[in-house]
Amino acid sequence: MDTIRVEILDDGTIKATIEGQVSAGNHRNADEALAMLANLMGGEVVIESTRQTHTHNTEAEQARQGG
Repeated sequence: MDTIRVEILDDGTIKATIEGQVSAGNHRNADEALAMLANLMGGEVVIESTRQTHTHNTEAEQARQGG
């Protein structure tokens, strides 16, 4: 099963982590879902790649967080 974990960190950063490897059939869907999340949240997008995962971090604007 393919899993994307989304966390909202204490500083308001939204972190999406793909657990393990994404199957070939879902790779495009995962890319599109993460691109949509980045577009909706705005702010800077940082992509970190490791051997096991790709981490996409999106920092939302503080005004959207209400503080």
